[in-house]
Amino acid sequence: MEREPLFQRFAKMDKEAGALLVEYYEWLQSDPGKGLSPETASPLAHAADRYLRDFLVDIMETPAKESSAMHVKTYIGNWYPINTLEPSHEEIDLIATSLALLHEWGEKTGKIIADKACDVSALLASAEYFHKRLEQFWALTPEEVTKWRGENDYRR
Repeated sequence: MEREPLFQRFAKMDKEAGALLVEYYEWLQSDPGKGLSPETASPLAHAADRYLRDFLVDIMETPAKESSAMHVKTYIGNWYPINTLEPSHEEIDLIATSLALLHEWGEKTGKIIADKACDVSALLASAEYFHKRLEQFWALTPEEVTKWRGENDYRR
């Protein structure tokens, strides 16, 4: 069996994630969905875009439909603080809301594997863990970074 070339695999996953994001953005604005204004839906869709394309597809090499609680926990609790110039509690709340809605929608439409979506919903019921991780990140000394990164390390 011939293996799909790496670039083609990434291009395909990125295209699928992009299409999923368009549908998610439209659902956020639709009446059967959340009925949000474009001004409210856009930041939510952007947060989902960064998670899906910059982290899940690019770093974790995972298709959007396979997003799981482990991926979300690793993203918000490790990747986001390290790879964001000015991470904030407000943005953590926005990301958590966006990813909870994304997985709710994804489960209903079959775009994300259902049992994985339920786990994400439970994880994001409270963002306290992620706020604590951000506070710890801000307090790090250079010597403590490796130990901090060890929890939910996406590089493994």
